[in-house]
Amino acid sequence: MTVPIHPDYNFKVNHKLMDNHYSMRAAESYGNMYGIGYMISGDRMIITPDKTVMVHPGTIQFMHKNLIHHTTYISEGIYENIGIKFRESVAEHIIKIIGQEKFDMLYDQISFTLTTEATEHIDQIMKLIEYEWNNYDTYSNTIIESLTVQFFVTALRGQSVSPQIDTILKKQHLSLIDAIHYVQCHYADDPSLKETAKAVHISDAYLSRLFTSQLDTTYSSFLTEIKISHAMELLLNTKLTIAEIAGQCGYSNSNYFSDAFKKSIGISPLQYRKGRNA
Repeated sequence: MTVPIHPDYNFKVNHKLMDNHYSMRAAESYGNMYGIGYMISGDRMIITPDKTVMVHPGTIQFMHKNLIHHTTYISEGIYENIGIKFRESVAEHIIKIIGQEKFDMLYDQISFTLTTEATEHIDQIMKLIEYEWNNYDTYSNTIIESLTVQFFVTALRGQSVSPQIDTILKKQHLSLIDAIHYVQCHYADDPSLKETAKAVHISDAYLSRLFTSQLDTTYSSFLTEIKISHAMELLLNTKLTIAEIAGQCGYSNSNYFSDAFKKSIGISPLQYRKGRNA
């Protein structure tokens, strides 16, 4: 589950250190956040509706805010990665500097390898970002934004080889993309599997198989992830009541919403709101 950025910050930095068999519990997207990452150790596979990307130590990643993805391991060894999520306002600043075309190119590729010199530079940039995040003060937001721009410029200057990408644009992947888009647009209506399948002109049984085979999750689990992610954002960044949030996220009543939220996150919506804004 992607946790929203706290309203007082423009960034969220996460240093992951996981065991060698770690896989994401379900497919997800970053919502209204963009992401960049730097792989320190481990070999991973990023699976999206229309391509699969292999990520190895020393590679960098660009995760678009709307990209539905699922990651899993492909080798033994500890998985360590530094990831940074940032707001759309930061992305707009980066685009002003490097241009929309180059920004889109980086996010279309998702991941690639740098020259040795560029990799060393990226390693230093990520350590500085992590230091600022762990020692946050009045100036940290400005410093992290500047370092994030350096990350993008270094990536553009230092690309070494083409990424190892398995791109598949078969009919089933296009159907899955359409279904994901439909759920993202209509989650507040709590669309059933049958309703979504009808909207994208395939059978519900076929759509169910696509979610399981391509994203390693069920349709209902994916829909719940989308609804709870939006609920987390509303709890953190609005003053809407629990009942109002439940209604906006496709739940018929607040009790049902609270039960679903606690099952997914481990705490109640009210506890989440109080804890995050403490």
